[in-house]
Amino acid sequence: MKTDFEKYCDDCMDVLRTYTESLNKTSVSKIWKSIEDSPAGEGKIWLEDVLDNNYKERNPDTNFIYD
Repeated sequence: MKTDFEKYCDDCMDVLRTYTESLNKTSVSKIWKSIEDSPAGEGKIWLEDVLDNNYKERNPDTNFIYD
């Protein structure tokens, strides 16, 4: 049985796959060729960070151990 976070990651990957499939061949090629030229951190999705930031925005009084 998957955790809620694993389900969230699967759903996010589905959105990314669907979006990528909607792009034309030229767009995908340009994006793919530019990966190595992109700054560190760009194009790399850390789903946990996205979720953490959203949670913090919605729950500003929450204290996180790593903060």
